[in-house]
Amino acid sequence: MIGGTHSSLGCDLSDFNGSLLVPGIGAQGGRMEDLPDLFGDAVRHVLPVVGRGVISAGPDAAALRARVTELLAT
Repeated sequence: MIGGTHSSLGCDLSDFNGSLLVPGIGAQGGRMEDLPDLFGDAVRHVLPVVGRGVISAGPDAAALRARVTELLAT
């Protein structure tokens, strides 16, 4: 697990071949648009956690879907 709020990883993940759970996106200050710069080639392995950012759009199902669509577009 690597926080999405970091400005630098401090390690080379270019040969990493697994999933990277990345909390801190949204309410904690991490931004989806920063993930490619932070993770480089390993960004394809990133599983961003945006719990509060999604839940805050609810409880309406359409609003939840719209928030997820918005986050995925960044």
